[in-house]
Amino acid sequence: MQNKYSIVMPTMWFASTTIEQLIRLTECDSVGEIIIVNNRISHTPRHPVLAHSKIVLLNQEQNLYVNPSWNLGVQQAKNHAICIA
Repeated sequence: MQNKYSIVMPTMWFASTTIEQLIRLTECDSVGEIIIVNNRISHTPRHPVLAHSKIVLLNQEQNLYVNPSWNLGVQQAKNHAICIA
């Protein structure tokens, strides 16, 4: 995964464009992985993009809130280049 980005994205699935953005990110050659810190498991959509090989879904029992979620995602990242969303 060298020279690729790890995208770290905490979510509670409120934004209507989240799935669309995930699809676009999976199609991007420079993205190696998309780490989703899922802070609201009960609202996780059923969509095929979540089974994509670039998606790493970190389900949380409780909302970690933004900064701790970013930290968790960065700790899990496999690439040196990280984009925090």
